[in-house]
Amino acid sequence: MTVFLHLLKAIIVEKVFCDLRLKKWLGYRVGCDIYNLHETKRFYFYVVSPDYKPKDLLMKIHVFIATIPDYLADVDHETFKHLRRGADLPDESCMSQELVHDNIHWHKYPTVVGLLLERIEKEEVINLYDHFFCQETFRY
Repeated sequence: MTVFLHLLKAIIVEKVFCDLRLKKWLGYRVGCDIYNLHETKRFYFYVVSPDYKPKDLLMKIHVFIATIPDYLADVDHETFKHLRRGADLPDESCMSQELVHDNIHWHKYPTVVGLLLERIEKEEVINLYDHFFCQETFRY
């Protein structure tokens, strides 16, 4: 799951900034990130704005979240491969860089993380996104 979240962040971080900050002017600070809550990785979107009420911001963010699967589907294959290869898994991901970059092997087999980053397909990322983000019931 950690690999998926960091790959998702690498793919959409620019869209989050461009859409929510530059196009919609929702706030002066926008983005997405990953945090650890009770040993469980969470993905979140944030907007800091003095101009909108929290409820209005939340609704606008949820509308934006619903557009992500279409955006992911439109990412061309070469860009996806490039992002997949360069997914940044920082130290707080609790994964060693040797594991992430597949510099170690276990009984002559590549590590699972290296294989996942090498083989995950765009459609799988879209399905995971749909499952974890779009199936939620949003409360306002």
